Amino acid sequence: MPMSLQDSASFRLGGKQLFSGKVAQEDGQLAFQVTQTQE
Repeated sequence: MPMSLQDSASFRLGGKQLFSGKVAQEDGQLAFQVTQTQE
């Protein structure tokens, strides 16, 4: 899935959202920064 910096994404499993976050850059590499988790 193509993504750009600061794009937001949610990760779901079985219809339940597990966490959401955004694409970030760290040490010249792309990373996914979790911004919210579901309990």
